[in-house]
Amino acid sequence: MKKCETVVIGAGLAGLAAAESLDSAGVDVTVLEAAPFPGGRAWSEPYQGYLLEAGPHTFRGQSDALWGLIDRLGLSDEVETMDGRAGRYVMRDSRLFRVPSGPVEFLLSGLFSAQGKWAALRGLFKAGDPTDRSVAQWMDRRFGTEIRRTLVDPVVGGIFASDSTHLDMSRAFPKVWHRTGASGRLIPAIFGKSAPSTERSGVYALRGGFGQLVSAVAERLGTRMRLAEAVEKIQAIPEGGFRVVSKTGGIFATAQLVVATEVGGLKQLLPSLLPDSAEPVGRLQCVPVATVSLGGPSPSPLPEGFGALLPRDQGFRMLGAIHVSSLVPERAPAGHWLATAYLGGLHDPDILELTDAQLLETTTRELSRIAGSTLEISMGRVHRHQWGIPQPNLDSLDALEALNDLVRPYPGLNLAGSYLGGVSVEMAVRSGVEAADKVLQDLSA
Repeated sequence: MKKCETVVIGAGLAGLAAAESLDSAGVDVTVLEAAPFPGGRAWSEPYQGYLLEAGPHTFRGQSDALWGLIDRLGLSDEVETMDGRAGRYVMRDSRLFRVPSGPVEFLLSGLFSAQGKWAALRGLFKAGDPTDRSVAQWMDRRFGTEIRRTLVDPVVGGIFASDSTHLDMSRAFPKVWHRTGASGRLIPAIFGKSAPSTERSGVYALRGGFGQLVSAVAERLGTRMRLAEAVEKIQAIPEGGFRVVSKTGGIFATAQLVVATEVGGLKQLLPSLLPDSAEPVGRLQCVPVATVSLGGPSPSPLPEGFGALLPRDQGFRMLGAIHVSSLVPERAPAGHWLATAYLGGLHDPDILELTDAQLLETTTRELSRIAGSTLEISMGRVHRHQWGIPQPNLDSLDALEALNDLVRPYPGLNLAGSYLGGVSVEMAVRSGVEAADKVLQDLSA
């Protein structure tokens, strides 16, 4: 049995952020990861002259935790700023419309009818209702169904691979919720004073992809990161602390434990320590997603900008596509384009049953439909995520509160992961850093 000061289970972004924070504070940390590589959904792959991301491509700047991690790893010079004015597009009636970025563009946009625009303007002054918990309820009461179906639903599909009737507004869009609540008006929230923030705004990417960050943490941890070390169970030690048993026969004893697995791993592991956790953990939902990267000689099937959102009612299986070579041109060979499409989600749960060839064919066909001509494809690559995107659904807040009530009586036990606070890179890193802070507090007590 190996005695460890701290054990982190899971080497996704949350687990890596926790481990790096602890290591930087001088804590001896051991990381156990089931996969043969670190990073979880966030890893990069050079492939046939392209640089592909298996999961997220960019991050938003409003995250002191993420910037701190980047700075400590010496990657600040590797951060690239994306063009904040780059267009986002949404499909409607076989056309791509640019999503309005301001009031003038909104009024001139052909994406919405005159009635829809008028309803949206009136909605700025409308109060909601305390019973409005779902994204759909919150949006419909203020702006009407046209705005929600035309714009909000595609955004929800692109971010969460879900639909607005299932998601909790307070968890899916917490910044808006915290300014207005269920029944507040938007106009006072927009023009009201907010607390000053030191966080940077904007959208960014790492020059070498998120794999650059993952590799930097892995290099720092060295042999303390044990890959292909799947955990079988967690046991409480009577005199205090935890015994972590791996499927390879390894046993690790620790007083401080951070469980930073994806939802699937949480469902397998936590009930071995907390039998009553099976019920709330079972209510946490996560949908499968396939990312399909395609490249070929220019011109690109997508307009210059971030990419396109594709509503379900427009007949696409893709949820959306990121125009990677428009955002970071060096990720594609000269004279070539690169796009990454996302398929699956709440309404397409069997997506991973398709073969790679079927996924590539589907994506090629649908991008060709957008382009209006048959594409010449020189590169295609599929990445699969069984536990793809955690769902901030209407039941998730109650489930997390029940889970926290069960974890709280166990000193030294901390959770981290994107299912806790949000699906973005920033929130995953923040959850890991917050778990590390709790460990440091316990160790200094």
